[in-house]
Amino acid sequence: KKGIRPWSELDRDEVEEALEPVISDALDAVNYAKPDIIIGSSMGAAILFKLALDNNIDLGDCSLIFLAPAISELVQPKGNMPEINNSFWLLGETDTVVDNRANIEFCKSCKGNLFFSPGDGHRLSGALRNGLIDGAILSAIELRASLGY
Repeated sequence: KKGIRPWSELDRDEVEEALEPVISDALDAVNYAKPDIIIGSSMGAAILFKLALDNNIDLGDCSLIFLAPAISELVQPKGNMPEINNSFWLLGETDTVVDNRANIEFCKSCKGNLFFSPGDGHRLSGALRNGLIDGAILSAIELRASLGY
């Protein structure tokens, strides 16, 4: 269609402006449901990270699971990273869609828990088949239980 450009051609401010209504909807859903665990994949994980970065999620009361997050592609982290030590990051070892090096640094900065799915790409189909995603969810549940939540 004429006038529509792919995400990769937009500058960072345009991307953040385009994501504002989505982030607002996600925040409304979180505030309504008050979940114990929130899982985001790719763009959804970038939106989840943005909510955490902007202190819109009670990080002491909610575990976060980031699956192949597109953070560096979509979000401009500014300032100090929040401590999200109850977060789990699952990256595909051979992912060529998102920047794994940046995701590793984000995870380290947040004091999160990092996992790799061997030989897996961005869709994490291997992680789904071999139970790594289930393992991340169970780890989040177990961590919450050990902390008395």
